[in-house]
Amino acid sequence: MRPGLPLTAVKPQIQDSIMELLCGDLKFIMIKLELQKLKENTNDLAFQAVGFKTSTCATTPRRRSSSHRSPLATNFRDNFTIASKNNPEVLFAAQGGNWDTGLNVHFVYTTPRPWGGWDFHNPTQDVVDEFEPGDIRKENTLWSPGDMVDRNANGITEYTDALTATGYSLNKYANFDGDGNLALEMNVPILRTADVLLMVAEAKIRKSGAGAGDAEINMVRDRVGLGPVSNADMPELIHERRVELLGENQRHQDLMRWDRAGIVDIVNIYGEDRGQFDPSRVFVKPKHYFFPIPQREIDLSNGVLIQNDNW
Repeated sequence: MRPGLPLTAVKPQIQDSIMELLCGDLKFIMIKLELQKLKENTNDLAFQAVGFKTSTCATTPRRRSSSHRSPLATNFRDNFTIASKNNPEVLFAAQGGNWDTGLNVHFVYTTPRPWGGWDFHNPTQDVVDEFEPGDIRKENTLWSPGDMVDRNANGITEYTDALTATGYSLNKYANFDGDGNLALEMNVPILRTADVLLMVAEAKIRKSGAGAGDAEINMVRDRVGLGPVSNADMPELIHERRVELLGENQRHQDLMRWDRAGIVDIVNIYGEDRGQFDPSRVFVKPKHYFFPIPQREIDLSNGVLIQNDNW
């Protein structure tokens, strides 16, 4: 497979072979790192491999939890603050600080235009309502009307619904420098310990039933001051992943995984018309489980790659 070709563009039969090879390689890496006890930036590299294996191999039947553990950050916001952006919870991240790399687009996309951003990806009321009362992740994930925002040299500014189309903005990646401008240095987290814990909880629930993932779910909830859940099943797990990982590019992959397992109906979820900013969209199964393979890649493969069905 050529570098840059997304795995989700590969025909299912080939994808299965690649996944088998990748998961096997990750298992080997985990063993080697555990034996060598390597450390880097205070992160346990063996747990990084465990986390990546959990994420990458989530659709395969060989799911296992692990005794490896990289701690959650003390504060949820630590994962999205420049001073603590590389804390042990952040297992993988695209490092910020250089506009030319294109890795800083998240904070520009989501911040209101009057504050230096482009005002894209505005949260809709549906996801705002997903947060429980008292969940501090809400104020640390999105701005709502009435929030008072410290913009450094620009002072404390009230966020109003006039700043964006939906009345809300994602704030996970927004940090302001001493001059009041958007700071370039914020990373884009790719994999966090909280994500891994919730994947482990999901695997346990799907294997052993309701309540099997309570410990992992409650670790994530306890960090943000929420009370524990008991006998949690997939609806509780789905809720927790949505509010914990909002704006981190996980939702679509989650929905496809759950749809293929018969847990949700992705066609109905995307097909629901929730108003002007979240209209009905068409998801065709199995076509949209995979991207089309770029024709250039097919041509360069000399007959090895065959276009996915329905594209």
